[in-house]
Amino acid sequence: MRLSWVPGHNPETMREELWRISRQDPKKLIAKRSHFNLPNRLWQRLVEVAGMGTAQRWADLRKDQANKLTEEQTGGKYQIKGKRTF
Repeated sequence: MRLSWVPGHNPETMREELWRISRQDPKKLIAKRSHFNLPNRLWQRLVEVAGMGTAQRWADLRKDQANKLTEEQTGGKYQIKGKRTF
């Protein structure tokens, strides 16, 4: 299943938003707080999956990390297990 955690954003707008945040708040920690109204633990997990540590700052965001974070937020792939309820 593919899931977008940020409705209203496509990959291009999400990538632009990440770079805007990195210029606006370069000294802040990426994992500290979501700028997209996501629960903190979900945001921290998405940051972790994108290959960033908890101590990484926005100024140190690499292109490959931004791309992976964009992918996870706008179209992450998830396998569903368990009983079918519908």
